[in-house]
Amino acid sequence: MKTINGTAASPPATGGVDMMCDSLVSVEALNHYYLPRGRAAVHALSDVNLSVRQGEFIALVGSSGCGKTTLLNMIAGLITPTSGRISVLGETVTRPSREMSMMFARDCLLPWRSALHNVEYGLEIRGAGRRERRDVAREVLSKVGLGEFEDAFPAALSQGMRQRVAMARTLATHPRLLLLDEPFAALDAQTRTDIQAEFSKIWEDLGTTVILVTHDINEALLLADRVVVMTPRPGRILETVDVPFTRPRDFTEVRFSQELTDLAAYLWGRIGHSTPGGAQ
Repeated sequence: MKTINGTAASPPATGGVDMMCDSLVSVEALNHYYLPRGRAAVHALSDVNLSVRQGEFIALVGSSGCGKTTLLNMIAGLITPTSGRISVLGETVTRPSREMSMMFARDCLLPWRSALHNVEYGLEIRGAGRRERRDVAREVLSKVGLGEFEDAFPAALSQGMRQRVAMARTLATHPRLLLLDEPFAALDAQTRTDIQAEFSKIWEDLGTTVILVTHDINEALLLADRVVVMTPRPGRILETVDVPFTRPRDFTEVRFSQELTDLAAYLWGRIGHSTPGGAQ
């Protein structure tokens, strides 16, 4: 059992995840080098192995430049690894798949489309009919608290509201795998807290598999079932920590608990004392 400050941590909870469930994502012996023109090769990832179960919520943490986003982009099929294999639903990833959706720190909304039409966009490019698109978009906008703003354009929305629209657009296609790259990083602290809680409730209803990249250790512990700690470049998996908080989670109770404080301190210590394998 893992200890924190000399005290045994609580047994990890599965967060509603079936431990016998087959892996949805498998990363095997992954290595990657960036080859910038006129400069020495940059070893970004080294021998990364990771398995993510169906319906599980994973958070990737580590120092800046450790390869978290590179790994996420490879799972998304946006970058081809130098060596190793990534599979999603048993199929080797060679390109982006309709089974996945990705959300970024910036909302990337189309300024000429209303909130409703932005949420419809993913369904539109998949060929869904107009009525289906409209019904799904309205339902998801309502879930993120923006049912009254479907006709508003991005310029008329606050940053928090824009990020909610981006969240709704991501969820509207009902992805099997949801990839999140610092999706709440641009928000102020209060808005970020509110959206984290809203997203957690929606995710618990949907049961979509999620991989989150974040620099916020508390966010990782509040949202995830497991936190994967990566070393400085070249990024390796240093440790995987089970999050002991049961679901559904009471964010107010968990956020101010001593257990979260101790776990966060432990993870910050692991990140701070991990040994770099290359220059930062």
